[in-house]
Amino acid sequence: MNRHTNTMPPSPEEYHLVVKKENRSSKFLVTSNSGSNEFIDFSATKGFKIYMVAFDDMLGSIVYVGITKRSMKERFTSGFGSIDDKNIYSWATSAGSYRLLVWDLSNIVKDSIELEVVEAELAFAVRVMQRWWPTGLKSITFKYFQMSNAIMASSVIARNMIEQYFDILRSRNELSGDDLEKIEFQKHKIIILLEELSICRG
Repeated sequence: MNRHTNTMPPSPEEYHLVVKKENRSSKFLVTSNSGSNEFIDFSATKGFKIYMVAFDDMLGSIVYVGITKRSMKERFTSGFGSIDDKNIYSWATSAGSYRLLVWDLSNIVKDSIELEVVEAELAFAVRVMQRWWPTGLKSITFKYFQMSNAIMASSVIARNMIEQYFDILRSRNELSGDDLEKIEFQKHKIIILLEELSICRG
């Protein structure tokens, strides 16, 4: 790995995501941490992004990891709609409350292949953390036939994103001391395991 490779994404934007089901159609509502009822900042613009959807509880299971170069509004508009449409998100076919994190990777990856490799590594990290793949993910592909600094550093980038996710879990005001200890223990265990797996994969 090139020592100048940027492996630490900026902190993700966080949203409360509500999925509503009306008749045979699904809709979404988002609320940012600042209280805005729409996507803001880099989530509202074009650029390389990875986003993650998790259930909205203490250690919410991650149901989806995705990528887009479009604004999140554009991406989500095409992912919701009639539940008979095979192109909508599988996790969006029923009502629910989620946490949505959006990372801006524009300063880390330079093309779609690099973005897809980081996505694959993040999905793999989620698989290690939960012992199952994100439930709404239909497929994942590791594309290592093109080597670059970002691709070689992709497992480290993904591991840093998982650390950021745990830090966000810890920041919730309603957590007890026991809850914080559980999250910190889980974070420590998963990061060590991911580091060991990265060494084994060489």
